[in-house]
Amino acid sequence: MALKDEKNYSIILLVYAILSESKKNHTHGYMIESKCRMMDGFDDFSADIIHNEEKFMIFQCKITTKDFALGRTQLKTNMVNGGYPHGILICGEKAEIYTLDISKDDSVPVFEHEYDNNSQLHELIQFIRDL
Repeated sequence: MALKDEKNYSIILLVYAILSESKKNHTHGYMIESKCRMMDGFDDFSADIIHNEEKFMIFQCKITTKDFALGRTQLKTNMVNGGYPHGILICGEKAEIYTLDISKDDSVPVFEHEYDNNSQLHELIQFIRDL
């Protein structure tokens, strides 16, 4: 179980590095709140990003893409329940981008794009920077 926890922490560190490089960290007025929940005996991480006291983005962190089916459900639920216009499901290998039109009560998160973190990490960072 310790190895899985170490990999989870590595994903959170990746998220913090991405947010720093994309200028979406505390230096630029963004608050990052990491949350850890126990799911099936393992830590499950998410990171909420707040800007000017408004919910801006949520990351749902998974160890591998094998966990993405559950992660998609968790991310979409967190986006809708929390009112986050942007959501990212991420593991070391890839990231999936989702958007939610928070101006509509019946809106659902929509898949926008997928990034291969091994070859497109700079593009993911630029995408987040441009939001």
